[in-house]
Amino acid sequence: MQGKILVDSGVPYAELLFGGLGELVLADGDISPNTKGIEEAEIMIIRSTTKVTPQFLDAAPKLKIIGSTAAGTDHIAEEAAERGIKILSAGGCNSVSVADYVIQALLYAAVHNRIPLAGQTAGIIGYGNIGQKVAERLKSFGAETLVYSQPFVQSGDVNTATLGELLSKSDIITIHASLTKTQGMQGKGRIVDQCHSHHMIGEREFGMMVRMPYIVNTSRGEIIDSKSLSMAYQQRRIMEMVLDVYEDEPCPEAGIVQNALIATPHIAGHAIEAKRRGAVMVARQLHEILRVPFKQDADNLLYAGLDAPKQKEIYFTST
Repeated sequence: MQGKILVDSGVPYAELLFGGLGELVLADGDISPNTKGIEEAEIMIIRSTTKVTPQFLDAAPKLKIIGSTAAGTDHIAEEAAERGIKILSAGGCNSVSVADYVIQALLYAAVHNRIPLAGQTAGIIGYGNIGQKVAERLKSFGAETLVYSQPFVQSGDVNTATLGELLSKSDIITIHASLTKTQGMQGKGRIVDQCHSHHMIGEREFGMMVRMPYIVNTSRGEIIDSKSLSMAYQQRRIMEMVLDVYEDEPCPEAGIVQNALIATPHIAGHAIEAKRRGAVMVARQLHEILRVPFKQDADNLLYAGLDAPKQKEIYFTST
């Protein structure tokens, strides 16, 4: 294929992974409707920071494929698929990074509150790539796990529960569900998008939490009603908040950030390895679509330069 490929320059190994598939054009950072060359691009490789809106699509009339090196695609308008554009993504690319973030945060919370993870019941909402890795890690620390997931998990190795059961029985609630959309809500004479999981956790759900759990959200901020979250904390329905995502990003409610035990700016999945893995996953898919052999050594690309320091003393401290 000799078409034009427009690639965000922030994508790792952009030239190495995509340069042999067509005429490569590196954009200077995030791609926007005003990016030079967008009108000629047939393939576009983006990160999650690029918001593909209908207006964005209008600026790229020749676009046939969008490759997102992020785990999700909620930054790409559904209209892209309706226009016949093929969407590639890197689901699971950041699962190790996010799972490690969750466990390190919970260990910090355990020390902070002098409550060990062993013997605690952890409710996991969403049991995809990340939820499964979180469960594995929690079990290694002696925690029991309950899982609520849609579609419902059917496995003898998983203790499943309804959402209400999970909320009432959990000492820890960690959210890993997708922010999914469907049509069906009537508004001002037209059908508008409504999220299945939008405000899945609100005032009613916080009222079901009888064990003052830790709340951990590394999924999407809109899954929790932020006003209800703030009220639940003030009323001591929950013990601690660990938040990496917020309903009003990039300007979340100040009180929630201030009251959280840990508050980070949507970076749980931002490990170098995760970013590289996302690029490699999309490159593999694109090579397959274009019927071009993928000849790169993926393992070498993922971990190049990430070796542990040699002949140096490493000290661990805590406060």
